[in-house]
Parts: sequence; structure tokens; C-alpha cells
Amino acid sequence: MNGGLRVRLLVGVLAVGAAAMTACGSPGEAHRGPVTDEVEAIVRAMGVEPERAAMQGYAYRSIEGGRACRDVADRDDHWVAERSAILPAGLVSGDGVVEAVAGRYQSAGARVTRYRSTESGQRIVYAVDEERSLHVKVETSAEGRASVFVTLSPCAAGLSTEPRGPYELEP
Repeated sequence: MNGGLRVRLLVGVLAVGAAAMTACGSPGEAHRGPVTDEVEAIVRAMGVEPERAAMQGYAYRSIEGGRACRDVADRDDHWVAERSAILPAGLVSGDGVVEAVAGRYQSAGARVTRYRSTESGQRIVYAVDEERSLHVKVETSAEGRASVFVTLSPCAAGLSTEPRGPYELEP
């Protein structure tokens, strides 16, 4: 086989392989839509159109070791799919966000915990919906900024629902 034919053959094999990879997508691509839809639903529950929120990147990764997946026996299920969004100051109020997010998930039977900073007035709401393998964290500032973090994972129940820093649990 001459050199030119070998190069064309190699390029052809690589092109077919790349097309197959694109068609199949990465293992986490199937979760991009549901995670994005959940972020947008939370933003809407806050009374804001999703277009006004700055949607952040999507990530899919394996979780090796750690506490989050200790109750998930199948190691193929040790993964998380994550997406977040940021709402600029002035679009929401902290109290309104907490009530909207907590109400949305409590009515669905999720475990909801709320915290308030003892220093800044910042509030954080965590919701864990084990049935949907969903972990949600929403932070609000006194200035009306909000950050939404959604994680889809078979390990959702094991992800943390306690903030770091000077926070106290709200009733």
C-alpha cells in the first residue's frame, strides 16, 4: 500500500469514528436537557423569564469515592450532571425566592432545608428529590441576586445540604 493511500484510509477511518462519536454523544449528553429544564423551571418559579438569567455551563462527571455515593451500589451510577444560572441584582427578593423554591419542592414531596446567614442576610435553600434523583441549591443575596444550582445524579440523596460558614437553620 502506498503512502497516499494509507493516509486517505487513516483519514477515512478517523472520520467515521468521529461521526459515530458525535452521533452517540458523550455519556452525559442525555442529561443536559433535563438539568437545563429544571434550572429554567426554578427561574420561572421565582417569577423571572429564563432568558433574563445567565445560564452557566453544563458539566457531567464521574464521582469516585467520597460520601455522596456510598449508598449507591452500582459504580456505573456514580456520576453527576450539573447546570447553574445566575440572576443579576434587582430581579428577585430573597424571601420570595426562598418561598417559591421551597414551595415548589415541598409540594412534590422533596426534602427541603433553609438557611440564613448570621452575617449577611444571604439565604440558601436546598431541595433533594430522591424520586427524581435531583439535588437543588438556590442562594440569594440581600441585593436581590440569586444563583441556582441543579444536580441530577443517582447519588443526589448523599450530596450535602449544609452550607459552609455562619448560617443557621430556618424552621
